[in-house]
Amino acid sequence: MLREIRINDIVTVYQAKRAMLNATVIDCGDSVVVVDTLHLPEDSRELKEKLGGKPVRYLINTHWHSDHCYGNRFLRDETTTIIAHGDYMETITSERNVIAPNARSILDRKNLVFPDICYFASIQIERPISISILHTPGHTMDSSVVYLPEGKILIAGDTILTGPGDKVAVPYFYWGDSDIYQLSLEKLGWLDIDTIVPGHGEAVEASYVQNHTSYLRSLKKQFKEYIANEKPINVDPDELSQKIIRAIPQESCVPGTVSEDFWVPVMHELNIRKLVSETM
Repeated sequence: MLREIRINDIVTVYQAKRAMLNATVIDCGDSVVVVDTLHLPEDSRELKEKLGGKPVRYLINTHWHSDHCYGNRFLRDETTTIIAHGDYMETITSERNVIAPNARSILDRKNLVFPDICYFASIQIERPISISILHTPGHTMDSSVVYLPEGKILIAGDTILTGPGDKVAVPYFYWGDSDIYQLSLEKLGWLDIDTIVPGHGEAVEASYVQNHTSYLRSLKKQFKEYIANEKPINVDPDELSQKIIRAIPQESCVPGTVSEDFWVPVMHELNIRKLVSETM
């Protein structure tokens, strides 16, 4: 059963139990705009029921990871326009090969719903309400956010991640690029934001953007210092990654925390593996 979280009179988040995955519904009166569509079929079907029969005018996917867009086929109706970044289809069709390169099965393209509109920098919707879709690469290279200027609400996809309660979630760039991610977060600092709806976890205030930025800066600084001091040459990438994971625990990148404070610790480890792959 989806958890319903009301942000304001027109914005409601529906959160799946699995991975605290969020889909956001913007009520436009006689229609709705849906941002991301969940992963499990039963969750996406329940989300459709929550719409109360209102047609989906726009369906926006923040990035290509299947947990944010695989439910498109359950939400789309005859009047729906699906919007996604231009790299979306190229990347989603290769997801299975990226995640499990030795697996025999491939993603069933029959379950994919192609975007009607693709963009590469930003796109503006003026009716039925003002919505800005901004390209914020880093988590993935097609990652985007949805900004509602009237409510000062940022629907961030996985560009921003939070966790349950007081748990800390770190920005996750295994599928993207840490430097570009930092630039995207700095771009968000120019927006007038009161509330951020993350791709996973609880809604937070705008200051959470700075938490992500600080983590990235600290991780990259410590990583560069390690490489400069150790000067690894002809080292197995997996072995080097394990050494750096031990040398740079995630709590060293977030002042005032201990290891038990973090949600999904593997994200930090995968970030380090990504930095190693970029360096070797």
